Amino acid sequence: MDICCLLRLYGSLLLWTFGSEAATLQETLRVKDEELQNLSRDLRARDSTIKDIAEKLSETAEAAEAAASAAYTMDEHRRIACAEIERLYKDSEKQQELFTQKVCHFSGLGLILSKLLGTINP
Repeated sequence: MDICCLLRLYGSLLLWTFGSEAATLQETLRVKDEELQNLSRDLRARDSTIKDIAEKLSETAEAAEAAASAAYTMDEHRRIACAEIERLYKDSEKQQELFTQKVCHFSGLGLILSKLLGTINP
């Protein structure tokens, strides 16, 4: 039995017991019953609003978590790419040094060859 029914029953009991004074009390109880119903309706509306806000906050938190995970993954890929670029840069430096040595070597051979050819063909 809810509070509203108890209040009505109490009001009826008072009317039976106290007569006209009870009529006034019964009207007061009716007004209070109405106020309680309005408060109950307001609380249900607020509860619904709070649930909606909680759902939206949960969705926002999930989206933020997904974004953070994607950012972490992208950062890992960036690190891997940077390491690969660094490795390629070092490899190219080594190759450039090798090529420079070969060019110097071939230049030296070219000078020797041209001197030899110069002495053969005066």
